[in-house]
Amino acid sequence: MAGKSTPWLTGFAALGLAAATWTTWVHYQILNSPTYESFCDVNSTLNCTAAYTSRFGAIGGVPVALFGLLFFAGVLVLIALCSQSKTAAANLPGYVFAMSTIGLSVVLYLAYASYFILHVVCLLCAGTYLAVIGLFLISGAATNVPLTSLPMRIIDDLKLLVRTPRALTAMVVDDLRGVSR
Repeated sequence: MAGKSTPWLTGFAALGLAAATWTTWVHYQILNSPTYESFCDVNSTLNCTAAYTSRFGAIGGVPVALFGLLFFAGVLVLIALCSQSKTAAANLPGYVFAMSTIGLSVVLYLAYASYFILHVVCLLCAGTYLAVIGLFLISGAATNVPLTSLPMRIIDDLKLLVRTPRALTAMVVDDLRGVSR
């Protein structure tokens, strides 16, 4: 099941990265341009600006959306790294499941704050929520190793990656070519 889940994990991570990137951009536009009006400010209920400018929209002055962007980019990097080894590829669902469990707790808290405290719906935020939930469900269904074994599996996979720098170099070069296109 691990190999069959990789396209789904990649799709949800890409969806989340796109939503988080767009959310981050809109958040910075709201902060830096007082006249900027977000497309998702439809009314007082469908209102991204209310969510972004609330106390839940940033941590230490850093937009929460930026953390989401880093999370989804990290999942995509993890997918790319794990695709370099059959052993690591078999462990991928477990790694994503562990990461998405943390992500799920964050998005559930933010969704609760948005809907029940602020009484607003942020459409872009909902896209990231959907992506995290998708990652959680797909990786959870595909995980076939005990989660307690993940720390040792991570160490073994990192050792393998270090022992085969050619594979790591090829992956990085291939990723850089994909970015420059």
